[in-house]
Amino acid sequence: MQAWKEKYISYIQKQKQPYPAPPEPGKEKLSLSLSANLERLLNRLGQSSDLVVRDFLLFGRYGAALVFFSSLVNQEQIQEHILKPLMARSDDHPGFPDNLAGLSHYIWNTALQVTQGTTEEDLSALPSGIVKGQLILLIEGSAEALVLDMRQVDTRGVEQPQTEQVIRGPREGYVEKLENNLSLLRYRLQSTDFRIEISPIGARTQSRVALCYLDSLAGPKLVAEVMRRISMIQTDGIIDAGYIEQFIEDQPLSPFPQVQSTERPDKTVAALLEGRVAVLVDGSPFALIVPALFNQFFQTVDDYTERFIMGSLIRIIRLIALAFSLFFPALYVSVISFNPELMPTDFAVAISGGRAGVPFPAVLEVLIMEGSMEVLREAT
Repeated sequence: MQAWKEKYISYIQKQKQPYPAPPEPGKEKLSLSLSANLERLLNRLGQSSDLVVRDFLLFGRYGAALVFFSSLVNQEQIQEHILKPLMARSDDHPGFPDNLAGLSHYIWNTALQVTQGTTEEDLSALPSGIVKGQLILLIEGSAEALVLDMRQVDTRGVEQPQTEQVIRGPREGYVEKLENNLSLLRYRLQSTDFRIEISPIGARTQSRVALCYLDSLAGPKLVAEVMRRISMIQTDGIIDAGYIEQFIEDQPLSPFPQVQSTERPDKTVAALLEGRVAVLVDGSPFALIVPALFNQFFQTVDDYTERFIMGSLIRIIRLIALAFSLFFPALYVSVISFNPELMPTDFAVAISGGRAGVPFPAVLEVLIMEGSMEVLREAT
């Protein structure tokens, strides 16, 4: 939540709108003692069976330790790309520094074979990184830790969405992993204007929430409003995109949807090209699209892949079906119970004969029919 507030503030400042900056949280510096740092770090993480502390001798000279959760990382990659080069003798590394001052810089630029990482001097920031799948390297005599991104979580492969199947169109849908979903968007939207803002939400889960938009098409007020609403979320955890939807919608008590959700990256890209904003949550195969208009809920990908005559005809049929489902039950009750003279005589006699064995009034009959249809739909 704090990171989202900072992003919202920086976006407002970029648009030349004043906004007070939040106070910077307190920091707890690392000490020069490896055992003291490990003790303080393990006290914060607690006892867990998958918590691994791997002690080893760095370059045959310095004591060091790796701290990570075995359930969130690939241990084979750690052994091959981190432990193996770091446990080599210093004689095998030309240009090895004589002191600890340049050791972190030398490790990152010469020894390690990872793509993402940073250095951290704040001990209070390390536990949150470990629970996200990062690996922490602590060195004896150094008050600086190396934070390496080694996260790997098993997820299902990209496949066709079950709720939004199409006749003509891509067969790819979102999965639970945020990186895979963002790559599907980047693949279809190869533009330098495409912006992705990622920040954690949830006091306990720290779920990563991604805000996606096109800088040249999305209105600054719209992006700032979405950032503001997300930054105001106060909850212990965000498990699915539906949590975000309930927090940011205008009327929580309304039975009508106010945010559009989709499992299709092509549908999300189409919305981004219209100037809308998409919100994705790590662990959820759905994307939220805001703002949502009434006609969006009657559009499918087939409407755009088919010829415009067929697409327009099918969309008109959907609108007619909506009006029919809304007004026909009420029209049926009004004609049967109050204005039977509006029907032709033969039709009225046929309906009366059909309802002869029904022990309920017309209003209750319609309500039972609607309820039965909903029960059957939920059962399937």
